[in-house]
Amino acid sequence: MMSTAAGQSSETAGAALPVALGGASGALSGFFITVVSARSLSPADNTLFLTFWAALFAIIAIVAGLQNEVTRAVRRDRVEGCERVESGERMENPERVENRDRVESRAGVDSGAAGPRYRTSPVLICAGVGVCAALLVLAATPLWLRVFHGFSGHGLLIAFIALGVLLNSVHLGLLGVFAGRGKWKIFGTLTSLEPALRFLFIAVAGYLSLALHLYALACVLACGTWLLLSAAPGVRALARTRINIAPRGLVRRLLLAMAATGASALLINGFPLLMSLTTEPVVFSEAAPLIQAVSVTRAPLMLPLVAFQSMVITVFVQHPERTRGYVLRLAVIVGGIGGIGALAAAACGPWLMAVIFGPAYANTPLILGFLVLAAACLALLTLTGAVALAADHHRLNILGWCVALVVSVAIMLLPVCLETRTVASLVVGPLLGSICHIFGLVRRTR
Repeated sequence: MMSTAAGQSSETAGAALPVALGGASGALSGFFITVVSARSLSPADNTLFLTFWAALFAIIAIVAGLQNEVTRAVRRDRVEGCERVESGERMENPERVENRDRVESRAGVDSGAAGPRYRTSPVLICAGVGVCAALLVLAATPLWLRVFHGFSGHGLLIAFIALGVLLNSVHLGLLGVFAGRGKWKIFGTLTSLEPALRFLFIAVAGYLSLALHLYALACVLACGTWLLLSAAPGVRALARTRINIAPRGLVRRLLLAMAATGASALLINGFPLLMSLTTEPVVFSEAAPLIQAVSVTRAPLMLPLVAFQSMVITVFVQHPERTRGYVLRLAVIVGGIGGIGALAAAACGPWLMAVIFGPAYANTPLILGFLVLAAACLALLTLTGAVALAADHHRLNILGWCVALVVSVAIMLLPVCLETRTVASLVVGPLLGSICHIFGLVRRTR
């Protein structure tokens, strides 16, 4: 058991750099894409592009539960397999068992499994979920027509969203396998390359002053980055990984994880959709500066954090006894970062926004300061939700996100100005959801 723990600890220790690079790539790519769109599109077109961006990544964020649950399932399968092997066969003939493990790992077979043996492919199941999600996107066309009101090419935008969610479902399944197997270099390569290619495609579209729907296509094409990496034999071998869990059981857990990320999707990625649905079209058409501010203030915290989620899950799966202390520490750290960031944003934010995006995007110090504080609340909710998932408390994870979503939607329906509704919704909802997670985790670990 000691050798297994040491091996898993060394894997986690080596994860930080590649995962950090992937998170940094995502953060920088998202930031520069918003700069390109603000500088190359009119405010009205940029509002539409940012709404498409939010719609695409809201749907992708819903299926992002695939990555988290596949990470947990593959890691748990591996830990339990090592424990079974170490308690029996490995002690008798370690060399023979080690050789067998290498062969079975390449073949995607669960080593040391006891009881019913399943050879379930997480990646294939994620692909199936992606097909279903794409069909649901197309079936929801009447809703999308309201979101993209006033744009004649809405049919193409809807088709691009469906294609993006299909490609990204496989992408997420692969990331879950990489994280669960401790293959952090490959994980970091894929998480770095995908946003970098997206920025490259958008930059070309901006340089050539292409039509709006081609900006949208540029976003979607990057979702297929995994196709480039699949040429490597090592990646193909990992994609064939099998785990000892019944397919029905894996699908059920995936759906539970996606229920939580469905609520998170609207708050993290799809909030401009909520703004659009609760605001008069004339008012929303001038909301590009506020949408841009929401995106920019949360990106430095949320994008690296999303990249680190898989690493957080693997740590808590291996060390469930540390849950209570770690969660309370995380709350203090995130709160401190949010407070300092809010003061900095209020002091320098309006000037920076005007310099980078143009004078129309300046916003007020109060709005930018509160939006950074809102980003910290959202980051805390994301972290506590990941910890609940790692501890196999799916219902607690869902409860926290649903509380946050219901409160945020209720605030967005209030008859006050868009700026006030947006700030209050993004602070109060996630904060209450985080409190639900923390209270539940502390109570369960007493």
